[in-house]
Order: sequence, then C-alpha cells, then structure tokens
Amino acid sequence: MDEVGAVTEAQSRKLKPMFLYHSVRKPGHVYELTLCRDDHYQCAHCRKLGKKRVIAIRQKCIVVGNRHPEEKCEPVSEIGKIVINCVSLSTAV
Repeated sequence: MDEVGAVTEAQSRKLKPMFLYHSVRKPGHVYELTLCRDDHYQCAHCRKLGKKRVIAIRQKCIVVGNRHPEEKCEPVSEIGKIVINCVSLSTAV
C-alpha cells in the first residue's frame, strides 16, 4: 500500500478527534476525516450524504486502497476552518 499524504490532527466542534487532509487536486480545500473504527476514518461530508466511504490512516499518513482518497468525494473549503491540535493539559498542584 502506498502513502498519499500527511494529515493534521484536529478536533471536531464536539471535541472529538479527527484528521484534516489538505486536498492536492483542489488547493484551498480540506477533507474532514472522523473516526469510524480502529485506524479507519470516514469523510465527514460523505457521511452527511449517506455514503459509506472509509479511508485508512496509519502513522498520520493516508494509505491508498483501491482508489485515490480524493475520488468521488467533495472537499470543504479551508477558509474559516479552525484547526485545534490535540494537546493533553495537565495541571501541577
């Protein structure tokens, strides 16, 4: 399996873990990938449309399966998106 590109760790509006993949074919657009199971993630836009499209992410890189992850999937505009890196906060007493 070939690696396509790196992803950015982020959190959804409900503070759930997700990844952002910056589109190569459409600059200025991103794919929001939410956890489906294990190391498989689902495009948030496809999920809203009722599609069952799953993408594997291993070591923060997208792994290509049968087809490129950008095929038959529409990205959302990057403008106005806030990327919140996952950071665990600890307080010292």
